[in-house]
Amino acid sequence: STLKAGRKSAFKMKGECIISVINNDILMKVFRSLNVRDLLSCAQVCCKWKCIIQTGALWSQINFSVEKEWLSDSMAQQVLRNYGLFVIRLNLCGCTSLNWPSFQSICECRLRECSNLQELNISQCEHVTDRMVEDILTGCPYLLYLNLSSTRITNKTLKELFRTCLNLQYLSLAYCQGFTDEGFRYLAKEKLCYNLLHLDLSGCTQVSDAGIQYLIEGCSCTLKELDLSYCSRITDRSIMRIPQKLCGLERLNLSHCEQLTDLCLGLLMLKGVPLRRLALAGCRITDFGVEALCKNTRDLEVIDVSNCVSLTQRAIRAISFYCRGLTTLRMSGCAEMTDLAMHFLTSGSLCLRELDVSGCSLLTDCTVDYLHKNCPLLSSLRMAYCKGISNFGSTAAITLHTIWAPEDPPGHRGGARVARTEKQP
Repeated sequence: STLKAGRKSAFKMKGECIISVINNDILMKVFRSLNVRDLLSCAQVCCKWKCIIQTGALWSQINFSVEKEWLSDSMAQQVLRNYGLFVIRLNLCGCTSLNWPSFQSICECRLRECSNLQELNISQCEHVTDRMVEDILTGCPYLLYLNLSSTRITNKTLKELFRTCLNLQYLSLAYCQGFTDEGFRYLAKEKLCYNLLHLDLSGCTQVSDAGIQYLIEGCSCTLKELDLSYCSRITDRSIMRIPQKLCGLERLNLSHCEQLTDLCLGLLMLKGVPLRRLALAGCRITDFGVEALCKNTRDLEVIDVSNCVSLTQRAIRAISFYCRGLTTLRMSGCAEMTDLAMHFLTSGSLCLRELDVSGCSLLTDCTVDYLHKNCPLLSSLRMAYCKGISNFGSTAAITLHTIWAPEDPPGHRGGARVARTEKQP
């Protein structure tokens, strides 16, 4: 007690507090784990902490999304004015409290000076306009990642985007309903997005075959991932154009594109597009289309055919026979699948790590037995509402992380994903 009293008196004589003598490296590690609000509070503790917190290293990443309920216009402006020059990643996803005047002030005052900004997420910001985005793009020449999903942008933004963002690698326009096919004409005309690797157009129901044609003409072979899920207006004509230019495409999502047929699957890979991941959930495809696809695309590693209700064990046999490197298969809601399909799958897909057979009500305990014996790498198995699989069958997969529920809920038809019971063996 005497020693503690002596230490306290020594600190008082020096005019310091005990926490002020904590090593700077330790403080930096602690501060890195705090959110913006906590950092601002800590800066008021003492002069030493304030000095450390004001260093640029702590402000390279600002995530306002996790604090959007607390965020106000004045606070966002204050933070960006003080630390905007250090920001590399800025996340404003869902920050609906930021109004148009505030956003305009941020763009004009500070984002023009954020020459280091590389990643920007302003998705679900309902007050974002074309003018705001144009101001941001003008002041951020090194932008690599841009998420504009669920905003009200129009063709004006696309024109400015394709003209100025020459280094852009990731672009999300998911569920943006304000632009049209004409917006992609600027991309086809300028042909400047040489570095674009990922493009997300999911939920853009206004995009038709004409827009996809402009898109394919404007993109280069560097594009690795394309998401067209829920683009209900595109047809086989669009998909068959992909091999013409997008010869480096590795991941393609066509889920719930209702007008696609087996024809596009048979012709999609004639020119050797090196697809690794393909999602066809909810599409009106049959066994013939899957067979044609697998014959021409044998490097597929991830396949999603969930809710493709016309598929049978014939499709699974083709996947297993031709796609030997398959690691993930999602086939929930394929009500025609039987234990024979699982026998085909486990006979050829020895690298399988993840499987979803939820809603396949015809499967029995034999399926679990096949998986347990022939798929040693399987680590995730979802079999919700597989009422043919018993408690005994589920316990056989003792090495698997299993999500299992034997009974269908009221009104369940095998395809819907609802609340599931987790069962850890």
